[in-house]
Amino acid sequence: MTVWLRGAERTPLDDLSADQAAAYGAFLQQSPWYKWDFATNAKALADLSGDSLRDRERRFALGAEYGAKATYAGVIEAAVAGVGADDLRLRSVVSGVANEILSDIAGITIIGLLGDGIEIETDRYRAFSVILERLSAAGADIREIAGNDQVLLTALSDLQKIDGALYSVRRQGYGDYRHLIVVPVRDLADRLRALNGLRLEHVHDC
Repeated sequence: MTVWLRGAERTPLDDLSADQAAAYGAFLQQSPWYKWDFATNAKALADLSGDSLRDRERRFALGAEYGAKATYAGVIEAAVAGVGADDLRLRSVVSGVANEILSDIAGITIIGLLGDGIEIETDRYRAFSVILERLSAAGADIREIAGNDQVLLTALSDLQKIDGALYSVRRQGYGDYRHLIVVPVRDLADRLRALNGLRLEHVHDC
């Protein structure tokens, strides 16, 4: 309603809140949500707000949301401190690829030989998905990921259903579908090399 009353011209908080949302989305690619500085976002809204109805609505609605999230994030942070946060790096075992190729892939640290492969250490989360794509393209096979036998990946397509998907759901605002697929770790590289029209979204490393 406030957008309709505002008209075509954007207000300062329209642009600020869009920038905040984009920065938060980028942050979530590699960091836990509760580490985001919601309090600073709320202060920025208050500092830049004009007197228009739209700005007042954005300041109140988003300010209340950020305040609630900041409080909840503090609770989560305290709980995590008691049990220890997840490591931001993990180890995997790969084979079928030379050390020289591994060294050329950004984000990989070679640990050494392990069993029938080479143990490597990498960042987790989004960076790990990118590394796995590059490893697969280089002809590597993934033997182990942090001791897991299976891994969940999400892929996108225009198809409502695909064979073998654990679950498929329409993505709001995109017009395509997200598919959840469980793959044995030792088959992961082959699956990434043969997505058959799917677009890899993310490999979930835990």
